Amino acid sequence: MLAKNATTKDGTKNTSGDWALIHGPISYQWGGTWLGVVKGSKNIDLAMDYVRFATLDQEHLTNWATGVYTHDYLAKIDPTIAAGIQHAPGDFVSSQAAVKKLIPLFDKTELSAFLGGQNSYAIFAEIAPKVNVKLMTPDDDNIQRALDDPMDQYLGGKMTEEQMWKAWKDNVRLQYPDLVIP
Repeated sequence: MLAKNATTKDGTKNTSGDWALIHGPISYQWGGTWLGVVKGSKNIDLAMDYVRFATLDQEHLTNWATGVYTHDYLAKIDPTIAAGIQHAPGDFVSSQAAVKKLIPLFDKTELSAFLGGQNSYAIFAEIAPKVNVKLMTPDDDNIQRALDDPMDQYLGGKMTEEQMWKAWKDNVRLQYPDLVIP
């Protein structure tokens, strides 16, 4: 997302190459896709095949990570696909076997150029095994989403930083009235 916005709207400044990835104080995950099959599904075998394909198929994971699924690629499969539907390269996949093979493919890419020559896949591959999912809660997403609108307003110049933090805390209090928020 940052790379798409590296150039100012008027084209006078480009920050590509000025960015870098660093290891934070703790490893964490933000986002991701979770797949499951509901017990009693009508097509449980087909659904399980899809889950295996989406999470374990090495060719698919490589295609997903490297941006093979362009609009042209998808339109050959389904000519009625809406304009602009595609998958950009860079997603980090959850298969360690696929990641190991993908690391060298991200050495000299637009993404590595944006990151001043860093290989994002190599950095994420080092950090990912250290993520402690025991720290995750079902409420994390709600608390993050409570910040989205106030942050957008702050970044858009519609509120101060102090107002942003107050709005976030107020939003969290509405969802979790028993939570003590200083």
